[in-house]
Amino acid sequence: MNRRTALGGIAAGIGVLAGSARAQPAVRAPRPGPARIRRLFDDGWRFTIGDPAGAHLPDFDDSAWRPLTLPHDWSIEGPFDSANPSGSPGAFAPAGIGWYRKTFPAPGGGGRSLLVEFDGVYQNPQVWINGHLLGGRSYGFLGFTLDLTPYLNPGGVNLLAVRVDNSRQPNCRWYTGSGINRHVWLTATGSLRIAPWGVGVTATPGGAVHVSTSVTSGLAGAAACRIETRIIDPSGMTVASGETGATLAASVYDFAQDFTVPAPQLWSPDSPVLYRAAVTVFQDGAHVDDYTVSFGIRSVVFDPVRGLLLNGQPVKLKGLCLHENFACLGSAIPGPTIARQLDILKSLGCNAVRLCHNPHNPHTLDLCDRKGLLVIAEAFDKWDLGTSPEFERPDFAATWQTDLRDMLRRDRNHPSIVLWSVGNEAGLPGTEPHDSTLASLVDFVHQEEPSRSVTCAIIPQIHGTVEDIVRTTLSAAAKMDVLSVNYQEQRYELYRAASPSLVIAGTESYPYFHGIPNGYDTVNNWYSAAAHAWVAGQFVWVGFDYLGESTGWPSKGWPNGLIDSTGSVKPSAFFHQAVWTAQPLVRLSVAVPVANADPGLAPWSTPPAVAHWNFPPANAAVLAVSAPSNCETVELLVNGTSYGVQQVSAAPNATPTWYVRYAPGTLEAIARNQGQVVARDRLATSGAAAAIALSADRALLTGDGQDVAHLEISLVDAAGALVPDADRVVTLRVDGAARLLGMDNGDLRDPTPYRGPSRATSGGRCLAVVAAQRARGQATVTASAPNLPSVILPLSVV
Repeated sequence: MNRRTALGGIAAGIGVLAGSARAQPAVRAPRPGPARIRRLFDDGWRFTIGDPAGAHLPDFDDSAWRPLTLPHDWSIEGPFDSANPSGSPGAFAPAGIGWYRKTFPAPGGGGRSLLVEFDGVYQNPQVWINGHLLGGRSYGFLGFTLDLTPYLNPGGVNLLAVRVDNSRQPNCRWYTGSGINRHVWLTATGSLRIAPWGVGVTATPGGAVHVSTSVTSGLAGAAACRIETRIIDPSGMTVASGETGATLAASVYDFAQDFTVPAPQLWSPDSPVLYRAAVTVFQDGAHVDDYTVSFGIRSVVFDPVRGLLLNGQPVKLKGLCLHENFACLGSAIPGPTIARQLDILKSLGCNAVRLCHNPHNPHTLDLCDRKGLLVIAEAFDKWDLGTSPEFERPDFAATWQTDLRDMLRRDRNHPSIVLWSVGNEAGLPGTEPHDSTLASLVDFVHQEEPSRSVTCAIIPQIHGTVEDIVRTTLSAAAKMDVLSVNYQEQRYELYRAASPSLVIAGTESYPYFHGIPNGYDTVNNWYSAAAHAWVAGQFVWVGFDYLGESTGWPSKGWPNGLIDSTGSVKPSAFFHQAVWTAQPLVRLSVAVPVANADPGLAPWSTPPAVAHWNFPPANAAVLAVSAPSNCETVELLVNGTSYGVQQVSAAPNATPTWYVRYAPGTLEAIARNQGQVVARDRLATSGAAAAIALSADRALLTGDGQDVAHLEISLVDAAGALVPDADRVVTLRVDGAARLLGMDNGDLRDPTPYRGPSRATSGGRCLAVVAAQRARGQATVTASAPNLPSVILPLSVV
């Protein structure tokens, strides 16, 4: 759904008699003036931690509160402390209660409605306008919309107040942050309008497009309503259009329209083309509302013989799991940061993400649509079965239908979503009430959004006989369309033999070995997916290191991702990059003991390794040098001397390994196909740190108060090579039209505040995130470190 033109949730109702749609020839899409005006409502807020009495009242004095721009996560500001009640699940971060207030003028007259839409608030928000309580939402991962109109001061000043209560801790298995951590929008529209998330589109590869539009009315009586819908292709041409008229009563109704798109362009990861459905609403001939959604034309089938078929062709899910936090920013993640995360995933050959374990920011799905990433969209983690009471939602039984319906309506138009998941490790399969709850959730999705298959990630069972495990797992499998299992590659063939029509997806896989209760296999998990067509693919746990699920103080999070929290790719990712990537590739790494390493959790840990060749020469240790590759052979050169050629197919996990006594110099891996060099990788010993290298992923920022740049900071020698073994504290100063949001070095044990101006490098690197101010002009970033010259990076804000 196009979040800049589509309205989020609001409650109202209306009924209709449907007409018919008339197809029209292709024309350039016109640009009429909008009846719906929607704008970002993130600026001008004030915030305080605590629960002051009367903070919802207009005359309350908030002059001492902190001014800020949303999205905002107060937990990431710290202090992190082992005594905080969030504990290891919540990264030892503070939580509690906080308040937000904003004053704004409201237009007067015209019979218009004014709506406020929250993309997400964690959690338990209560919203007041001019002292009147409007409502909120207990589920912090979904948005909601409220109608401000009845209590506005037209033409005057209005006060919006939001109380956020995240005091029950822990309430989640990972870090969630606290506050209004997604965008807020203000929408002016007619009393007769399209309902929240009210336009749904389904399309087939043959070009048949069905559009359903829910219209809602705040009018006292009946009204003549007409909707016009245009289907707009990626070039901006209207390729089909039609209109439907009705007489409206005081209830809710979906208009139904069908169109044919000639010669449709199909959406796929290689060609993520998007169409738009633009719906205009007329009341008694007057233009009163409009709403536009993006969609893709494609087919998705999970076939028991060929696995996942996208547009009729088999596609293997090369996936990574993704939590919704970014260390130095917490859960208030700007759009460019989400885009950067997804680009890093794609650089590894990843074509799919599992959005764990809750509805993510709507902007994430917009980006997956545009970047061509396949998605498992997940609704819940734990349910309310009593298996993990501290993480379960006390109101689950009363709210799950509303929450699940809203997720489906919000996200149904995203072509990137290929599978709905109704839960993750919510209980033991084959038991009650797990299986009956699972059946209820799956059936509900089938009724509400039948265009996609439905699954649920099943917890691995480590007790009982193999026969019992197979029987109980298949009991749960019978309740869903695709069997999704976590860490169970060793049982795929057993499940399939017992139920030959199964399609299996590995929703969580260890990053290195199979997870077997009594030890480790030596074959990487990927081969269990690649070996069988009926295995749709795998999702490695996890893509990025994340806050929460800490392995114990002082660690604030999970350290076993393929990518650290700054976005630096670890050697543990090199195998996946090799087998997931079509382009010839070889990557070098060195297995080493790491001093003071976070012990992590053994099944997820990979052998400690680094991608450099800097070690104490006096030790002259023998080191294992690995070179995963997708080529036929790899040769290793050490200071120009060949250590031999290895056949990749004969090496465990496509990873040739040599044992080399350390001497300063160079390592070079040369990969060949049919005797021809097709790829190389090189590691060289660097000299002493001589300078700071400072670079930004974008030098031109939009002055909207939201745009960000990611600054990579490195210690380098006189030749400009990274120095990975001489870390020191780097301090930043940001002047002009930008501000520092946070700094991170990828070390989840580092006690330095994320929001401070200084941080030590780790492995010679750290990251800073800088945001544009709401102004045009120049900004400069100055980086300094002890005994090194300062360096200045200019940025432009336009």
